[in-house]
Amino acid sequence: MTNKQGLVLQASDSSPGRIHDYKYFRKTTLPKWLEKHPQITGYGDSGYEGVNKDYPKANFKVPIKRTRAKSKLSRSEKIKNTKQRRERVIVEHTFAYLKKFRILSEIFRNAKNRYSAIFKSIAFLVNLRMLERTVSI
Repeated sequence: MTNKQGLVLQASDSSPGRIHDYKYFRKTTLPKWLEKHPQITGYGDSGYEGVNKDYPKANFKVPIKRTRAKSKLSRSEKIKNTKQRRERVIVEHTFAYLKKFRILSEIFRNAKNRYSAIFKSIAFLVNLRMLERTVSI
């Protein structure tokens, strides 16, 4: 979870193997926290389809997907998706900064029980770098 400035606010513990983002999201405490704090808006990619049905009290936005029955999106739906992408691009940039440390982009060759601690340390370094950029401007 990041804020609008791209600072990593929360990083969940890792899980072994591959797991879908939304499936892991449901296992964390974040959905219930978002339901308790409706003033905070969560943004997800199209993989989070169904989050509004599963957690109706949470303020969570996902892009509108085109379906087979609905072959084209309307102009207003496209504009809405563009606005959401502009908000969400900050998260993607934060992922890119984390990938520079290679922890997300390559095979982890250390003890599995250390992954979460190392990842959180790297997130701290990314936050320091982001804060340094905002202060120097």
